[in-house]
Amino acid sequence: MLSAIVPLLLLASPSPPRPPSSSRRGEAGAARSGGASSAPSPSALTSAAVGNAEEDSAPVDGWGMRRDARDEWLDEALIERPPSSSDAFETASRLVERFLADDAIDRPPLRRIDVEGFDDGDRDEGFDLLFGAPAPPSSAASEVDAAPLARRKRTSKKRKKRTTLKLTVAYRGSDFCGWEDQRHELYRADDSSGRSGDDGRIDEDGSATADAASDATRPPPSLPSVQGTLADVLGPLLGRGGASAVGSEGGSEEGGSEATTKRVKPLEVKVAGRTDKGVSAIGQVCRVRTWTELEEVESRVTDEFNRRTAATGLGARIRSVEVTGDEFHPSFGAKGRSYVYLVDLDEDSDGSDASDEGDGRAGIAADLAPRMDRMLRALEGKELDYFAFSHGKVKTQTTMCTLIRARACVAEWTGDDADIDDGGPKGDVEGIGKRAICVELAGDRFLRRMVRILVGTALREAHGARIVEDREGSGEGGRRGEGDEGRDDALLRILSARDRRLRSRAAPPDGLVFVGAKF
Repeated sequence: MLSAIVPLLLLASPSPPRPPSSSRRGEAGAARSGGASSAPSPSALTSAAVGNAEEDSAPVDGWGMRRDARDEWLDEALIERPPSSSDAFETASRLVERFLADDAIDRPPLRRIDVEGFDDGDRDEGFDLLFGAPAPPSSAASEVDAAPLARRKRTSKKRKKRTTLKLTVAYRGSDFCGWEDQRHELYRADDSSGRSGDDGRIDEDGSATADAASDATRPPPSLPSVQGTLADVLGPLLGRGGASAVGSEGGSEEGGSEATTKRVKPLEVKVAGRTDKGVSAIGQVCRVRTWTELEEVESRVTDEFNRRTAATGLGARIRSVEVTGDEFHPSFGAKGRSYVYLVDLDEDSDGSDASDEGDGRAGIAADLAPRMDRMLRALEGKELDYFAFSHGKVKTQTTMCTLIRARACVAEWTGDDADIDDGGPKGDVEGIGKRAICVELAGDRFLRRMVRILVGTALREAHGARIVEDREGSGEGGRRGEGDEGRDDALLRILSARDRRLRSRAAPPDGLVFVGAKF
């Protein structure tokens, strides 16, 4: 009887699980990318990544970029610009300093210049902060004032009311190691939100990520972070953490004891768009909460932070504070984010075409703007896979993004009343009338370094179009792939290929400015 039972047991026992089929994964990846079987999946592309090098040098992320004469031009004209040459980001710097100033902004600091081939098109309110906006109707009311729940407060078991504050912050990127506070273990030590390791952070250019565990191994930064500065300054005022509890961002306070360096979770600061080192902001949106009841909390928060940063020389300023609803979240609640990239025109360039020698070595000139604009507009309004324009290991669930606005133009610095009063008529004041290529990007989400890589690639491709037009399509100058050089859909074709080798290096962070978020 035993001999008859054993075969039955073997038949009934479950078979060992089959390992996942790599061919099936490849087919699924190809289906997601539009059915192109030759397109590698994100996992295959990122498996060859070697570290997270901060410098944008080839090979990048395990890939050797297919470089040609246009990449060499981009290096010389922008990325590896010699220190002795003029600053390519003077306009971007002036813009940030204008919003860090103590006085009110009476008029828009920039105006678009009509360039042949460029159509300004429809207005985008996300950039009204830069170029101005029509006067609103007198009967218009803000959402905060009109909505009955805008000032709703949460009541705790102790009958206290929690106040939620919406902060609009400007900061100078060169003064900080980036947005993110590097003291991740302090955020995880007392996480009552139930989302350990995921605080809704937004990557450099606006995409959600959760890499706190890997970042915690990084050495202490030499510069403070924007998030850490806000937490340290406002923490004591709002009743949570602060510098007295956690010490400086680079480590504990000198000579601190167990009591002063205990793991106390600092003030939680949420943000609409996490920026990288060197990237500035003029309308960053943050959220803080407090159980401390303060009279005139808006003015007290603004005055305390601005006074402290001014005393220390840090380029950061709270521009406005609003009491808002408890449900407000700057990252998850944002419908879109806006960025601008400004790179000054070379003073010795006439802005017409390549150099007289015909070698295609012209600098940053105005004629690049309409070419970039045509390429960028091809991306507008489409949900596309931006993997090719991302950096490092993909840590998001998807690399699909939609750009609501993607434009390029020539913008002129208009200055402000103080500039005119101090220097005389327009044209005689330093900086007044200075022009720069201005790239306007607004979208639902952005991947890591996506904006900077997109700007660098658009500049390179526009320069390639300049060469093609100057040489009447002779084919010289180092064509790439199937002859995309000079095409208005060059950026779109690179995205479709999902190949990081076809892009350029990322443009420097100095010209990138976070403009604001839309809710």
